[in-house]
Amino acid sequence: MIPLPNGKFSLPPPLEPKVKMGRNESCWCGSGKKWKVCHLDRHKQQEVPIGKVIHELHVANQRGLCLHPEAGASTCNNRPIRAHTIQRRGGLGAIAEGGHVISGKRGFEKIFKNEGRVVPDRIGLAHASTFMGFCGVHDNRLFEPIEQHHFELNDSAAFLLAYRAIAYEYLTKRNALATVEIQRNLDKGKSFGVQV
Repeated sequence: MIPLPNGKFSLPPPLEPKVKMGRNESCWCGSGKKWKVCHLDRHKQQEVPIGKVIHELHVANQRGLCLHPEAGASTCNNRPIRAHTIQRRGGLGAIAEGGHVISGKRGFEKIFKNEGRVVPDRIGLAHASTFMGFCGVHDNRLFEPIEQHHFELNDSAAFLLAYRAIAYEYLTKRNALATVEIQRNLDKGKSFGVQV
């Protein structure tokens, strides 16, 4: 179930980086770990290859979850599929050339290959604008009115399009939170100034 955004947001306390700390104190970086298992001697640790980090981030961002209200019930197979955020036959098909569309997201995935530049790249319709937000059973059943029939913009269609957009945003943010630990390793082998 998607939580409602009714909680009050408060900023985390500002970081107070310290070169020396008590070994059992909470690390200055905000990880919640003790300094001795976090940033103590971090500059001496082996640097993490950027290719490995990018691969781990990609894998974390591909994690799926069926976000149908009845997920987990007997009708849900709990095996998320690549669900389209935009209709494949309608919206994507209308702008495709040779079965491909241009993807800015693909450009970010290849940022190191392109020497720091984001170069939009072609992507096939089967993989364009997808996310792992619904199992096959629920994706087909829930979005049938806007995908299998002549599209008509009405209250029901607007609700389904909005629900899919919210599900996409929720899963994207959930997966982004899961990458925080991966990103925390990027400063291994770096000087204290770079760590800060």
